[in-house]
Amino acid sequence: MLFPLDSLNPAHFWFQIPMLTKLFLLFLVAVSLYLLISLVRVLLRLPSLKSLAFTEASVAGVRSSLTALQHRLNNLRSLLLFAFFLFAFCFFLQVPAAFVTFGDSKVPGFTLILMQLATYFEYATDVCFLFLFLHSVHWLASARVEALVKKLQLS
Repeated sequence: MLFPLDSLNPAHFWFQIPMLTKLFLLFLVAVSLYLLISLVRVLLRLPSLKSLAFTEASVAGVRSSLTALQHRLNNLRSLLLFAFFLFAFCFFLQVPAAFVTFGDSKVPGFTLILMQLATYFEYATDVCFLFLFLHSVHWLASARVEALVKKLQLS
């Protein structure tokens, strides 16, 4: 029986998943790197905007920069949502393949189907964990930007 942390290891399922799923994982790695780099850039930009926000001459510039950051965060949210829907599409497209069993084997067909479904669920667990992490980082960045926007509107 697998322990929960063992199921987060992609080596358990990499050789058993179909090519479409592997292509999606490569896409997800690229999207994840882009999202993380963009979110880190947003979070690193905030301290400089906070320091500029307290001078009266630059309030308009800070507000336009914050609006640009909000637009960037909205675009990143859309990309994250697109990647999630693409994952769901690829996952549900591949699940029927688990019910196809060919060849002579001493293992009952039902057991083979369960083993293939377990592989797909391990893969889905890893992907959902990654989406949870990316969503959490995005939420943190959005909350920090929104807090600065509200702080500027009050002053």
